[in-house]
Amino acid sequence: MNCEVIEPLSHFLMPDAASAFRQIKNGRSRAFTLLELLTVVAVIGILAALLLVALGAAKRKAQQTKCINNVRQLGIALQQFLTDYHVYPLAFTSQEIRALSLEYSSGWGTALEATELSGRTPFTADYGSNVSSRGVWLCPSASRPPNFPPSWGDRSYGYNAYGLDQFPWVPSSLLLGLGGTARDADGWITTPALSDSAVVSPGDMMAIGDGFSGNNGVVSEQGGLRRWLVAHDPYPGSTKHAFARHGGKADVVFCDGHVQSPSFKTLFDDDSDAALRRWNRDHLPHRDQL
Repeated sequence: MNCEVIEPLSHFLMPDAASAFRQIKNGRSRAFTLLELLTVVAVIGILAALLLVALGAAKRKAQQTKCINNVRQLGIALQQFLTDYHVYPLAFTSQEIRALSLEYSSGWGTALEATELSGRTPFTADYGSNVSSRGVWLCPSASRPPNFPPSWGDRSYGYNAYGLDQFPWVPSSLLLGLGGTARDADGWITTPALSDSAVVSPGDMMAIGDGFSGNNGVVSEQGGLRRWLVAHDPYPGSTKHAFARHGGKADVVFCDGHVQSPSFKTLFDDDSDAALRRWNRDHLPHRDQL
């Protein structure tokens, strides 16, 4: 009588699998070594770091896209104001001139808020009474500087009201921006308002943008969109805080409505004719103002 020999299961397995089977059978299963565990943890850490960098870059890009859209909406409102009144909004108004006419009834921010566009763009209805900006007035990358004096408004965007101007150090200097064409007794820019036809090159003159002021490597988020003619650091760390907003750039809408993102160097340190004339309504560099 022939008897069939039954081979053990390990006979039919690949060599490595058979070895593992025998180890399991004999209660000697192999565990991970400490070096292997540390290697796995290191690889996971590297992958997590790469993922965080990618997510951070995507977040910054989304924030700048939102900021660009904000200044574009402000540019649309500015165009609407020009269509209605054929003058640029005043930088600010005093009680004496608010009653003169509608175009003089408020400063530039409230004036843009009052356009008929405000109902279908993300403007803040209470902008005039609440300078702590929200909605279209708030850059998503902006945060209130830790050393900002409590009395200062926290508005993300500024108006090219003065142009390349020495105010307030030289009250008799030219007014080359959009905020008005005269000065009061204290040297503040005031009425009459600037005619829309007075801007020689609307496509090459900045109107509204991230509210940075700067000169010679010093940048502040105080004072609107201005090129200081003297380096002015109003609180410790202002340049570092401003640089962190868009990586050393500013989003700016021009008088014709198009948007660019020039660097701080182009805005505040570049003394070429091309860089200087973008501040001025007559499209001249006005090196005499430097």
